[in-house]
Amino acid sequence: SFEWLVFVSDTVPGDVCEVKIIKVASSFAVGRVEKFIKKSALRVCDRCDISACSSCAYKCISYACA
Repeated sequence: SFEWLVFVSDTVPGDVCEVKIIKVASSFAVGRVEKFIKKSALRVCDRCDISACSSCAYKCISYACA
């Protein structure tokens, strides 16, 4: 069986989303969230006021889970 890894920014474990695939490689893909169906219980409000910064991939996840 073939398993494919899909990287999706701005998601946390437990999020259920509709995702649009924007890049495909031989063993993985990159997607973009089109719609959140259910947000994870691990998700907290953004702790950072700089919304243009994308360097913190885990800014939406609780410290207790990190």
